[in-house]
Amino acid sequence: MFYQIAHFVVSLFLIIFCRFQVEGKENFPQKGGVLVASNHRSNMDPVAVGCALSRGIHYMAKEELFQIPLLSWLVIQLKAFPIKRGGADRQAIRKALTLLQEGEVVGIFPEGTRSKNGELGTPQSGIGLLALKANCPIIPLALMGTEKPFGPIKIRIGQPILLTINKEEKKQAEEVSKEIMQEIAKLLAEVK
Repeated sequence: MFYQIAHFVVSLFLIIFCRFQVEGKENFPQKGGVLVASNHRSNMDPVAVGCALSRGIHYMAKEELFQIPLLSWLVIQLKAFPIKRGGADRQAIRKALTLLQEGEVVGIFPEGTRSKNGELGTPQSGIGLLALKANCPIIPLALMGTEKPFGPIKIRIGQPILLTINKEEKKQAEEVSKEIMQEIAKLLAEVK
């Protein structure tokens, strides 16, 4: 219930004060597990992406956020779960896979951190690994404007990426990560 109320209030705020626009809503699946991959410009990104989607989204959030009592409660209510940064966190990957198998939406920022200059960074292999293991649609999403307070925010939702996995010829996780980032780059070029 908290998530739905927060979604409504924040969406209204973004529409009124940030001229919030979302393109490509028809590309977003209304049921089943979905992995959403977006560029990362500011701390506002998870909020903006969550408001752009019609379904609740679970995010991996740095574990330090879960050590602050009030903030921990808030991020849990907003469907986040902890991830240890600086290496492969198998527990966080298992949690994401479980959510996807249960038909939930999981959001990830392939770069692993915010871009300091607004340019796309090098993707971490984690998104590719998760995509290969989850075997669900991957939705590339481009967002612009979240780095400017009260500036216009525009989001473009791309066509689903469906991986065909052949047991003998699996793509390496890095290759899948790069493919997803290329789709985000195309969307960003269309938004500009």
